[in-house]
Amino acid sequence: MSHTYNRTDIIILEGDISIYDDEALMMDHLAGISPERKLRADRKKAPDAGKLSVLASHLIDEGLKSFGLREKDMEYGYTDKGKPYFTNIADIVFNLSHSGSRVLLCMADKKSSGIADIGCDIEKIRPFERYTERIPERFFHPEEERYIRSFDPDRRSIVFTGIWTLKESYVKALGTGISEGFDAFSVLPCDEGVSFFKEKMTDSDKKCHFDILDAPEGYCESLCVIYE
Repeated sequence: MSHTYNRTDIIILEGDISIYDDEALMMDHLAGISPERKLRADRKKAPDAGKLSVLASHLIDEGLKSFGLREKDMEYGYTDKGKPYFTNIADIVFNLSHSGSRVLLCMADKKSSGIADIGCDIEKIRPFERYTERIPERFFHPEEERYIRSFDPDRRSIVFTGIWTLKESYVKALGTGISEGFDAFSVLPCDEGVSFFKEKMTDSDKKCHFDILDAPEGYCESLCVIYE
């Protein structure tokens, strides 16, 4: 059965840890999450890392409320590549990403949407400095490298970051991480949305859909869904 992409099938939430300038709000959010997520937050040594973890848990909770569920009742499992999933609610898929001070969540109901899995990525845009310039050459598909080089130097940071989020969202949807090989496929913005190329397309690849999300200033965000 084929499915047509519809963003309304997906819950997309994000936030900034600046909300936790209000310490009482952070304590309130911390009190409402599962013991496992509390432990993850407590283990973070850097203050901002702990806040990012609490915010991620809160966003999961907010997303689950749409299905009449709560994060505090969730049980987690992890794939061999570290991707989290709910063990007690198999029909809900989700993914998290964080960069800088922000956290991004995507979540969907497999039954109603036909989505098998989902991945998202948020990245803070940083200057396209010398070390960054070498990344497309070493790790990106040649088409992506040529695309980035086609822009004026002052535009390359945002173009590079946008492509990076598309690639990350794909490998996170697959659950493989960067072991998939970033140079084995290309994902590029185009007039129709996003063009995806891979020499050896799998069944999952043929059911992928990418979406470039509206990101706050200074960030790029992308989403990838894989249909059943």
